Amino acid sequence: MFQNYDQAQIETYLPETIEISHTEGGMVHFAETHDNPRLAARSHRYARMRTALCALFAQHGAFAFANGVEWLATEKINVHESPSLNWGATPNLVNHLQRLHALLRSHPAFGDRTDLGLVHEEKGSHVVLRRHHRPSGRVLWIVANLDDRNGCQAVWRSVPHDPQETVFTDLLEGKTVSVVHRDSRLTTALEPGQVLCLAVDADKADLAANPAARFSSPPRRVLDQRLRATVLEVHRAYRGIGDLGGFDTEQAVTEICRDPLEFCRRMNPDSMESRVVTWRWPRDVRREVMIPPNHFLLVRAEAPFRACITANHQTVGWRPSMPAADGSQFVLFAPRRRSRNPRKATLQIRTYAPDKTRHTDAPLLFLAQPQYLTVRRTFRKTEIVDRSLLLLGTNQQGTVMRSSVSPEQLFSRYDALLAANLSPDHPEDRRILLTRCRAWVVFQGYSQEINSDCLTSFTTDGSGRGHWHYRIPTGQGQSVRLAMELEISASVNQIQIRYFR
Repeated sequence: MFQNYDQAQIETYLPETIEISHTEGGMVHFAETHDNPRLAARSHRYARMRTALCALFAQHGAFAFANGVEWLATEKINVHESPSLNWGATPNLVNHLQRLHALLRSHPAFGDRTDLGLVHEEKGSHVVLRRHHRPSGRVLWIVANLDDRNGCQAVWRSVPHDPQETVFTDLLEGKTVSVVHRDSRLTTALEPGQVLCLAVDADKADLAANPAARFSSPPRRVLDQRLRATVLEVHRAYRGIGDLGGFDTEQAVTEICRDPLEFCRRMNPDSMESRVVTWRWPRDVRREVMIPPNHFLLVRAEAPFRACITANHQTVGWRPSMPAADGSQFVLFAPRRRSRNPRKATLQIRTYAPDKTRHTDAPLLFLAQPQYLTVRRTFRKTEIVDRSLLLLGTNQQGTVMRSSVSPEQLFSRYDALLAANLSPDHPEDRRILLTRCRAWVVFQGYSQEINSDCLTSFTTDGSGRGHWHYRIPTGQGQSVRLAMELEISASVNQIQIRYFR
């Protein structure tokens, strides 16, 4: 509404913007843009009136202004240059704009399910907008004098069932305003450029009393809507799209705030799994957290934050945090679409701690569906020589078998055929009892070591057993084919080495 100045222009233009907001999407009222001279270039009073008018006439509180309005900048905006913003000037509109924004955030008549209609009567410099919030029945009247040089009498009609009051409260200033009520018409005097936000519930006059304190979190109705959307997203992920039936959304909102992980567990109809992977700030900043298919990602922090997931330089998810019952903040990302391959991503999190804002990037790995994953179990000799492959086996006793696929060699201080846990009751520091095994084939008095030179292939069966296949030369063009099997026992500090010919 930034190019509509008098009563006739607003009467023509505003109903159209209201209709578009209902049918196509919300329209934003800009108090000032680069297309027009600065508001303060005309007068400070004019800038104050136009910002209040555009804010209080906006659908769903969608109101914006260019930098410098708050400092009453007078140099016209030029998008290719850098005119002054009059930064830090006094007087200014900082407190005025804070009060406007606090009112837009707090009063339900600036939210959804609100009917807007012009109700002023008689031609002149005044306009009156009635805002009726249907669920609560609360009504506001925005009364504005468009002339910043002359006062006027504002006249508007009373709508049936409206309260027949003669004393209202101006929520912008917190003052009482007397109104003459006669024959379904209301009249009040306006000073030059004066804008009133009239309410009959005088006890609500403190809605904008402390604007600065009202920006620490989103408006309650916005938080409630985000929580309901998250609850329904969980419902859809577990149970698909369909009739909600007797599902109590409000009770679900209470439960997800109390414990998001436990709520997801209860919503899972297939098992007692929550299917949730939790990422905590700042504990997990240096971890590459893995998210299996069909799992939610729960991001938690003590301070408010915004979380964004990016992959291949594209944003795939973005959420502002929501308060939990214990005072912490959380975000729940729904499972991503299924993939045949693992996908790397980045969690970009911006935390708003009391002392400062912190920007952090952390790696994520979205795992592939298991039916599409393959694990190699057989390696040829050339592949073994070029890489340091390890066979790892563990048992119920806490014992570890960590053997190189070249078992006659040691590549690390931790390599061991048998690293035993000697306590029968609990894990403790393991004792390396056997580091390696060397063997020879003796034929006609000549010995040949069984080592990687004779190795043809290595295979593991997936259950912790390793199989080495050798072809050992014995002279005169002959050879012995041998296989060695290495296995850790299930419940005792023991390994078994078997040779087959």
